[in-house]
Amino acid sequence: MFNDTRNGSSLWTKNAAGLEQAAVIEELIAEFSSSQMKFTETRSIMLIGLYVPLFLVAAIANSVVIVVVIKYHYMRR
Repeated sequence: MFNDTRNGSSLWTKNAAGLEQAAVIEELIAEFSSSQMKFTETRSIMLIGLYVPLFLVAAIANSVVIVVVIKYHYMRR
């Protein structure tokens, strides 16, 4: 696809068509990056700030359960 050499030229050569294609690709990349979610909204920052401690508490709690089950063999069944 990107290395189409049927005409003897690649898509990435510095001819007029290559510059047009490069401009189109740059425009697509710029449009994609501008449409991505930015972490500047207050709501996003608050949600991330609330989910991180929740995730840490859940990870610690699950670790404690694993340690208890390993330590007390009768809890395995």
